[in-house]
Amino acid sequence: HILEGMQRQWNAFDYQGVLLFSDCDSNKEMECLKRFYAQGVDGVIFLNCDNPENVKDFVIQKQMKVLFANHTCLYAPFLDVEERRGGEILGSYCVSQDMERILSVIVDKEKGAKRERGFRKAYENAAKSCTYEMVEIQSPVDAYQQAKHWIHCDFDVIICENEIIALAILKYFHEVFVHVPQNISIICFGNREISSFSYPSLTTMTCDYAAFGSNLVEEMIAMIEMRAPKWKDVSWKLSEKESTRSH
Repeated sequence: HILEGMQRQWNAFDYQGVLLFSDCDSNKEMECLKRFYAQGVDGVIFLNCDNPENVKDFVIQKQMKVLFANHTCLYAPFLDVEERRGGEILGSYCVSQDMERILSVIVDKEKGAKRERGFRKAYENAAKSCTYEMVEIQSPVDAYQQAKHWIHCDFDVIICENEIIALAILKYFHEVFVHVPQNISIICFGNREISSFSYPSLTTMTCDYAAFGSNLVEEMIAMIEMRAPKWKDVSWKLSEKESTRSH
């Protein structure tokens, strides 16, 4: 979705975007940056970066226009999708549903940690306590296979990083007659149409990642054209459906 938003914004302003993949490897990032500099690009957007400090000297020496996504940077602009804010809004919802035992199933450890901080803040603000366990998985198949361990842990809710993970867990629960949400609630990040067609339909937490991608390109173009950026709204929204209940 981020790339879709970036593409739309490039097209709207008649700019050409080029993608290079570094796999968050600092050496590859430097190679990509040097290649872009040699090509005379107007600017570089880092969607994922091992550490902005690794390219600092080159960026400053060559006076390159760079922008970092979801990385705090002291020498160049950055934009953050505010994963922590998403976690806080979700935490407030779980507080309202009297959920105290939470399992978070993640793939991206950094993103999961940001959401956890926001989630815990919501409970602190409400003077409520909770147990929050985070499990890192490799794939939906992994989630499906591990779900057998979670049905005996008395969780109130399982929070999934995306819809596919939620569907994998939901499939296992159906097979062993664990009822959602009567026995346990499920919430997932993301809001693709598939979340509405599962049974039960999935309560979702999402922000407009396409708008965030558009904002990244808008920020870069504004830097190039030396004007103020015009950002789109990227606020978080919770859509309550059938997979959650009050505990």
